Amino acid sequence: MTGNKQAVIHYSGGTDSTCVVCLKANEFDKIHLISYKRFGIFKTENIETNVNKLNQMFGKDKFIRKIIDINKIYKLVVYDDYFYNLKKFGFFNLAVCGLCKMAMHTRTIIYCLENNINTVFDGANKFAGNQTATDQIKEYIDVISEIYKQFNISYSAPVYDMAAPQHITWERKLGIDKSDNGDTDIT
Repeated sequence: MTGNKQAVIHYSGGTDSTCVVCLKANEFDKIHLISYKRFGIFKTENIETNVNKLNQMFGKDKFIRKIIDINKIYKLVVYDDYFYNLKKFGFFNLAVCGLCKMAMHTRTIIYCLENNINTVFDGANKFAGNQTATDQIKEYIDVISEIYKQFNISYSAPVYDMAAPQHITWERKLGIDKSDNGDTDIT
């Protein structure tokens, strides 16, 4: 492994982003676990439960943990030219999940440029939201990937095509948890 190889992972603390961490942890010297907060996103501190589990699994020196406020960027993305967009797109202008995620990606690009990081992953998964999550459809992922490329940053969603395991945690599916009882869970 080359020295100081780093990546950013959009980290929600959920099953998909935690699985990405488990898949990528040994490929990088440092992983920046980035979570975002804004008005309307609550309880980001609850994510720390799974961060602590990851620290136990891979060592606390593996991760740099950040919770970043995106209120300003979110308001710009959602409300800039709001009335024009409302007239042009109607109620589709109110699909804020994709717009919120766009604010997160915008802030991630800034973070990567500030910290000289050129690899980003997230837990986008086509099965999220019964395959209707606007921020996790293939076309959206493709557009986001192209935006990152403009800044010489590689972006991918390694668990995009993975269906959630049935009756088994990601830890067990990946072979990290070898316990017989199956009680260990990262969710």
